[in-house]
Amino acid sequence: MIFVKIGKLLSFFNSYASLTNNSYLCVVFIDRHILMKVFCFYSC
Repeated sequence: MIFVKIGKLLSFFNSYASLTNNSYLCVVFIDRHILMKVFCFYSC
């Protein structure tokens, strides 16, 4: 279930990555850390 969510989020972040470089970091974090942790990092 988590893997599926990560894949979907990755697609969303990928689109944002084009807008900002910060998003790219989030994408990498998603693969390494949990989605929640990434979301918090992105908010910061």
